[in-house]
Amino acid sequence: MQATPEPPDIASWKAASESERHINVRFLSFGASQGARIQGKIPAYRFENDAEREAAVLLAVEAMLVYGSFYDGPQRPDGYHRFFHAGRVFIKSDFGL
Repeated sequence: MQATPEPPDIASWKAASESERHINVRFLSFGASQGARIQGKIPAYRFENDAEREAAVLLAVEAMLVYGSFYDGPQRPDGYHRFFHAGRVFIKSDFGL
C-alpha cells in the first residue's frame, strides 16, 4: 500500500500544534469504497454537483468531531480532534459543539 502524500500546509499545521495533545484526521476519499464495491457490490455514490458533495463532506466532518476517535468526542476538549479539509482545520467549536 502506498502512502498518500500530505497537502503542503499539513506540515505547518502539525508543527504549530506539537505541544498540545490532539488527533489529526482527514478523508483520503469520500463517497466510494473499494471494499463495499468489491465485496458488497455497492457502487460508488455519484454526487449531483460539487455543492452537494461539499455539504455531505462537512456533515461527515461534523459527525467525526462529535463521535471522536473512540466515541469520546463529547468528553474531549475543543481542538483535541482536528479535521483537515479543503485547506482548513475544523474543530468542534466550528460547528457550535
